[in-house]
Amino acid sequence: AFSLFSGKVEWLRWLSLVVSLLLVAIALWGPLLSIWEQLGYGLILGGAIGNGIDRFILGYVVDFLDFRLFNFPVFNLADSFISIGIVCLLIGSQKKA
Repeated sequence: AFSLFSGKVEWLRWLSLVVSLLLVAIALWGPLLSIWEQLGYGLILGGAIGNGIDRFILGYVVDFLDFRLFNFPVFNLADSFISIGIVCLLIGSQKKA
């Protein structure tokens, strides 16, 4: 995310695939999830698949959102979905507590 692993790192291809498969398994065979958890896992899955497709086809992830008004790393929509998904999971865990 955010160009942290901008070099060609082979293991990240497989990590994206494994995370995607685990999230699908949780959705199919896991416990009932709250709406926040469903949203969070869905966003993380979408982001992992998006970055995974880039990694498998191109060998790297294309980061294209660059806000020059302030100093912030270049990123893509998949990175945003993963980050928002994590926030949703945190909100969901707070609602349960």
